[in-house]
Amino acid sequence: MRTYSVSAGNAAARRFPRILNHLQSKYSQENPTLEPKNTKLILRFDGGSRGNPGPAGIGVTIEDQQGQIIYELGDFLGEKTNNYAEYTALIRGVEKAVQMGAQELTIRADSELVVRQILGQYRVKSPDLKPLFQQALQLLNKIPHWSINHVYRESNTRADQLANLAMDRQDKLEFFATAKTKK
Repeated sequence: MRTYSVSAGNAAARRFPRILNHLQSKYSQENPTLEPKNTKLILRFDGGSRGNPGPAGIGVTIEDQQGQIIYELGDFLGEKTNNYAEYTALIRGVEKAVQMGAQELTIRADSELVVRQILGQYRVKSPDLKPLFQQALQLLNKIPHWSINHVYRESNTRADQLANLAMDRQDKLEFFATAKTKK
């Protein structure tokens, strides 16, 4: 797996020019940090598989409270089910939000199953999903205030694009926002 940072002329930009051109000015820093006032984040995630099970991928975006995307991830998982991919996307997104110091996290996902299971409205019956469910809850407990909401697919297009790109490339793509400097 490869992690790409985007800068003018690097191999990732040449390999994925249509997708990465618009990111060149926004993304390059390897480990973004948030100012204390910026600890309210929005996480969007999606997971998918082509076949169930089949080649699977995840997509994750994290936005700051102004709605600017500060982190994006697309990752190929190999042969997995769709629900496994959805939970993996949630886990990877929450892990990153914890690393970024999130104190308040709003999670938006188009997986009604995952949302309702996390909220306790549906039971987790699958033995394969139970450990992922527990891991997600343990990570969420590290964030003082969080909420999770179901959204329609149209409101989750970037995470879906990242998951599909990861499945197409069978690779990992990761982007961090450039820190802004005050003058």
